[in-house]
Amino acid sequence: MINYENKLIQDVEQIPGFLFPIAAVGTLWLLEHQEARGYEGNLIEIGVFQGKYFSVLARSAQRTGASLLGIDNFMYAPESAVHSALASQQATRDVRVTIWARESRECSSGEVIAKIGGNARFISIDGSHHAEDVVSDLALAEACLVEHGIIAVDDFLNPRALGVGEAANSYFQDHTGLRPFALFGNKLFVTARDRVAEYRSSVEEMFSLSELPEGQAFRNLFTLGRDHVEQRLWGERLIVM
Repeated sequence: MINYENKLIQDVEQIPGFLFPIAAVGTLWLLEHQEARGYEGNLIEIGVFQGKYFSVLARSAQRTGASLLGIDNFMYAPESAVHSALASQQATRDVRVTIWARESRECSSGEVIAKIGGNARFISIDGSHHAEDVVSDLALAEACLVEHGIIAVDDFLNPRALGVGEAANSYFQDHTGLRPFALFGNKLFVTARDRVAEYRSSVEEMFSLSELPEGQAFRNLFTLGRDHVEQRLWGERLIVM
């Protein structure tokens, strides 16, 4: 596990931006969980910046031949930076990627699905952190998601991005078909209600093996009782670390 983690982290760290190492490792673990079970679907990120987290999704897209779509208004970095990031690494340089330089609220689920040739099995939301925009992104993501898909919501508990928490709490009160299964690396992970146990178990396995500090902490806390590594949110138990 340590070589697996170190190689990924070293590659991702070459790309500008901020990403907790455990978020990169845990996301790739979940993507590989999907791959191992033959779960089909494309990959999407709303809010690409310079492609740091996008590059993690790109690894799975390249391996499986899935389409990868990035949506960003590119206020803070040029689109060319994303293409350069993907081209710089063997694991991502041949991915089928489409970049839309536009506001996500201007995108409909129909045109997204048509553009990438089907629904998505993993969608990252990390665009505007204003509550109304996050609600719009959540609705778009849910409409584009396959039944075994995952949505990762960045900055859910970030005190400098309170709009994300406000939006998620509002949205998931009404959209009860999606439930959380993990919160780690500054990202909340949600999936269909009947897939929660499967993905939650996979995340627990990842933490039980990880040599990152969060893995060590998880194992220590687990000895004190499951309530130290699980919490309840919107009526569902999820792994927290």
